Amino acid sequence: MIQRVNYIFIKADLDTVFSIAADVEKYPEFIPEFKTNRVQKIEDNKIVVERAIKIGVKTFPWKSVGIIKRNHSIIFDQIEGFLKGMHTEWIFEKVKNGTGVRVTHEFEIKIPLIGNMIGKYLIWNLFIKKIADKILIRLKDEIENRRQQTQ
Repeated sequence: MIQRVNYIFIKADLDTVFSIAADVEKYPEFIPEFKTNRVQKIEDNKIVVERAIKIGVKTFPWKSVGIIKRNHSIIFDQIEGFLKGMHTEWIFEKVKNGTGVRVTHEFEIKIPLIGNMIGKYLIWNLFIKKIADKILIRLKDEIENRRQQTQ
């Protein structure tokens, strides 16, 4: 199992950051790389989302089931797509002058002998890290720009 982490600091309060991050239906408004972002089901704290994101010239579709724990975490498990079985956990934490967002990805490439190497060096660097970094930077920009506009 491969585990990797992305982190970003956002200069805004925890409630604001979590509210915008948890509103996945609105991601295409500030993450133009999302080509598909359909919420198929919302029930209590559970959500099913079908997404596709464009990286370079290639579009990568997937479907996830998520659990939202207010002002604490959003957990997604991919149930369809290239990285079916990947577990992603967003943890939100109040820190000095803002909010820290840590996104942990756990996944496995099931190719004997070379799966870990492919996962760590190719899949992580060329795919997952790029997508996660883009989402976190766009989220940060959206929140901090909104904050500046209301001051």
